[in-house]
Amino acid sequence: MPRRLPLLALLLAASTAAAAPGEVETIELPSGPRVLFARRPGRLATLVVRFDTGSVDDGSQAGLTRLAQHALISANGSLDPLKFGLAVLSAAGSLRMETGLRTCSFVLTADRRDFGELAPKLVAALLSPRLDRGRFPDAQKRALHDGLEPGGGGGLLELIVSTAVKDNRYKNQPFGDPDQIELMTPESVEELLKGRLSAANATIVAAGSFDRDALFLQLRKLRVGGKRTPLEPPPLELPVRASWRYPTELHVVAWPVRLTAPRDAAAARLLSELVDRTLWERFREAGAAYGYQVEVARSPWLDLFVAALPVRNPSGVDLAGHMLAAVRQVRDGTFDAARFERARAFALGKFEREDEDSEVVAAALAGGASPWFGAETAAALRSLDRQSFLESVASWLGDGSTIGLHFSPQGGR
Repeated sequence: MPRRLPLLALLLAASTAAAAPGEVETIELPSGPRVLFARRPGRLATLVVRFDTGSVDDGSQAGLTRLAQHALISANGSLDPLKFGLAVLSAAGSLRMETGLRTCSFVLTADRRDFGELAPKLVAALLSPRLDRGRFPDAQKRALHDGLEPGGGGGLLELIVSTAVKDNRYKNQPFGDPDQIELMTPESVEELLKGRLSAANATIVAAGSFDRDALFLQLRKLRVGGKRTPLEPPPLELPVRASWRYPTELHVVAWPVRLTAPRDAAAARLLSELVDRTLWERFREAGAAYGYQVEVARSPWLDLFVAALPVRNPSGVDLAGHMLAAVRQVRDGTFDAARFERARAFALGKFEREDEDSEVVAAALAGGASPWFGAETAAALRSLDRQSFLESVASWLGDGSTIGLHFSPQGGR
């Protein structure tokens, strides 16, 4: 259950105790970044530092956010990248950067015995950076290399939104344009570090087995600068149905969903399980076998319920039609009580498995403001009745809010 505690109570809390299953602690730092802690037993801990800025904000400097992220690691006077990288490797850990349309993140996972030393160093370097101009060319080379990657670095949500939204800012690929990255200057990055990549625009998430008091005390010492940038939803003009040229074939149907309460998150989890099973049965009855994914693609600025098939279709089976029909079957309640209870059991089992994985929990908490994780969400999963579920999905899955996209090498745009 999310809870907000006064600073004195936080300081007095036991540092070694693990939170109850599903529990998330929200910490209020005066004029600082948002902080979420989710302590869990186990060997690993994960830190996510998310900034509310991405390629949409790059404007004509496509790739500036990605370059600034590289600079925060490779050209930061507050961090020795070689020494820190070796320390992460010796901790059997990993450090990666993620860049999206509206947010960007740094994700550190390490053994709990080393996390207490690595996490504060990384947070301090990211939130109190000093750009080293002598090392700036190295950061630029790394960003240039990323910019050559096919697909531009975005995930499924970015791909859908970039094609469904007419606003040209959403066409900026997260990894940027190498030709523009090559022309970028340290001054552009420094301006970004003082603004959209400043401490006040950050969210810090720690999950897994870690000393929460020690990390909290380190966070209180941070100097805070900048201001938070509001994340407004994109201007979607629904419904959308389009065919796009893309290196591989992909069939997608999606709907925006509003996850503002634990009951919404529970309904979305049940929806995924029910549609997954229904779609599998439809393909089996059609004599077709396809790999597909059904998920809620989440972000702090938009949540989408998505069904996607990343396959070429030489069989003539109407893939998009089957996906739409499967969703409509669930939306219209054409399933019995036994199936609903099986979906609940699967959703609860998945929730419990995810709750034991520090990387999954940290990514979920950093992925949006909605209560995707938390003790209240687990309780809602156990108690949500069929009628309440149908009311939620009916408000999301109207035919007038459908996004239908077909990507292929022979696509129309």
